[in-house]
Amino acid sequence: MRYKSKIAFQYLILIFIILVSFSFTPKNSEQNPIFKIPQFLNKKISDGPFFFIQDDNTVVVKWIKGKKAVEKEIKNNNYKKIQRKTGLPVDSDFFYFEEKKNIDLKQEYKNVDKFITLSDIHGQFDLFVTLLLQYEVVDQDLNWNYGANHLIINGDVFDRGDQVTEIFWLIYILEKQAEKQGGKVHFLLGNHEVMVLNKDFRYVNDKYYNTTQLLNVSYDQLYSENTVIGNWLRSKPVIFSINDILFTHAGISPEFVERKITVEQANGKFLNNQYNASKDSLLLFLEKTNGIVWYRGYFKTESFNEQKLDKILSYFNKKHIVVGHTTMPNVMSLYSGKLICVDSGIKNGEYGEVLVYENGEFFRGTPYGSKIKLLTYDL
Repeated sequence: MRYKSKIAFQYLILIFIILVSFSFTPKNSEQNPIFKIPQFLNKKISDGPFFFIQDDNTVVVKWIKGKKAVEKEIKNNNYKKIQRKTGLPVDSDFFYFEEKKNIDLKQEYKNVDKFITLSDIHGQFDLFVTLLLQYEVVDQDLNWNYGANHLIINGDVFDRGDQVTEIFWLIYILEKQAEKQGGKVHFLLGNHEVMVLNKDFRYVNDKYYNTTQLLNVSYDQLYSENTVIGNWLRSKPVIFSINDILFTHAGISPEFVERKITVEQANGKFLNNQYNASKDSLLLFLEKTNGIVWYRGYFKTESFNEQKLDKILSYFNKKHIVVGHTTMPNVMSLYSGKLICVDSGIKNGEYGEVLVYENGEFFRGTPYGSKIKLLTYDL
């Protein structure tokens, strides 16, 4: 009985923390935080474009215009026509893919003074762009404006909302622009990326069922390995670090550490994952409940505590872990500041926040432009 009372008390504390944290959110019911978002793709395109690589000399582009499917072919680097029709900056660099053998699986970045992190966007393009504009990550034309700093998307662009395609293209373009300025865009795979690539469509917005019917393909085929975004997704990690901070979509479980899985092993498994094919035991573990894209154990206070988190962080020689996946009312910090939660409910399209890191300090960034020092709550 005493054990059950302790669990109930811990849950009450967690609820109190969330309510108190939520009360610090400077919402204004009379003000809509969503900016007037600049036109990104050609306004005649209702979904797409999707680029299918045929060979070194041919790319097929498909998109939806109104209620009709359109298909064009690019040959011999003839990009200008497609650029004009889609609104995307299509050129030879647009189709450049890093060879898998050259991808750094360790994904460790040092001496980063400034970054912004957000998570679980789930098709909410307008709110995503509002946050990028508010913190000057992009300019008014949605081009990279963040210099040599880093932007981190902690997974889950797919599903729920109806502007998934637009978000992927913006992240893809910003990644290329950032590299030219010495900056970096990090995209982590979330459980919804893994789900879609594994043909699990249970959360897909109805809009995309219409797209697949018109294009006569399945949803995962729009992101197959021979497509631009599909190939790009298959190059992305599930875990990386900046300074003394670890990033992953859902979290690292004690079992992950007990198995002595390395960063390189985890990233390598997803990099070489043949989606919809047979999987080995390690990949099956990584994709399940205690794996890196689904774990929620940090919030189950009857089975998790700060000592367990210390052991996890010690295994990676880090001081903090940043996770999405589990929705909070705003960006918040738990376990003496060691756990930072960045899934702030963007998926609902009404409100969401970013984590701002500047010179060793963490802040909540609201869509109104308020930057609030990140408070730490203990369970």
